[in-house]
Amino acid sequence: MMEICRAEHIAVGSEILLGQIANGHARSISLALAAEGFHLFHHSAVGDNMDRIVREFSQAAGRSNVVLVTGGLGPTGDDLTKEALAQFLGLPLEVSAEATIHLDRYFANRNKPMPEENRKQALCLQGGSILPNPNGTAPGQYITYAGVHYFLLPGPPLEMVPMLELEVLPRLRQIFGHQQVLVSRVLHFCGIGESEVDENVQDLTVAMNPTLAPLAGEGEMLLRITASAETDDEARTLIDPVERELRKRFGNFIYGMNEDTLPIAVGRVLSHLGASVSLAESCTGGLLAAMLTSVPGASAYVWGGVVAYQN
Repeated sequence: MMEICRAEHIAVGSEILLGQIANGHARSISLALAAEGFHLFHHSAVGDNMDRIVREFSQAAGRSNVVLVTGGLGPTGDDLTKEALAQFLGLPLEVSAEATIHLDRYFANRNKPMPEENRKQALCLQGGSILPNPNGTAPGQYITYAGVHYFLLPGPPLEMVPMLELEVLPRLRQIFGHQQVLVSRVLHFCGIGESEVDENVQDLTVAMNPTLAPLAGEGEMLLRITASAETDDEARTLIDPVERELRKRFGNFIYGMNEDTLPIAVGRVLSHLGASVSLAESCTGGLLAAMLTSVPGASAYVWGGVVAYQN
């Protein structure tokens, strides 16, 4: 029987913990793995500190068989991901000819000399392999050790996301084969509280497949229905009767699904009615107009508005 993927993501970088940048990779990796049916069980973030990164690897290796790491592959002294994994695994770092060629080409194509510190990015864990990075200087790395598959990816999203799609996901498919797909459908509620909805779906939340989970939103609440199956169509077939039951119970409060927002829902109703809207705003400072016109095609029903900030 083929092994089940039990993955986790570690984001390396003190800037994440300081709140200077958002950990957007957590969402990108979650979505990508879920679409393939691979289970992602843990997210964590750790600063640029050797001992703490090593401890993070130790914890991850004890519970996961896939560890995806983003960040810490740059050329500076506080980029420690490779060094920390090498220390944890007890493996030396070696200069990779493949990575050296990539670095030489990268700077030659830009008619710039390569700073000496960038040569650090050519180091590779012994027994590992390079993951090409066509958009930056930091190649990724892949190594399997004691049954755990480690993927080291750079931090910049324009580098990480293509490498995730082109290098990581194909390897996971090869390692774990076909996994059951996970499909989620999110229903958006307005005008009703989370506790009231939760109280009236207790009989539905005990099911194991599909599962039903309430989520709190900003000015709204959401219910997520998630099913696992061999195919997308089979998963959707499991979700459909649950959605029908929820609409039967809460139809007046459900305004949209998945990526819908209140401005999208308002625009949909106005278009359906052939109606238009104009706005007079004061303390909102034009916020309502901005929300409504953020929807493509809003000019068909939004005629304009006035912001009168004085009586």
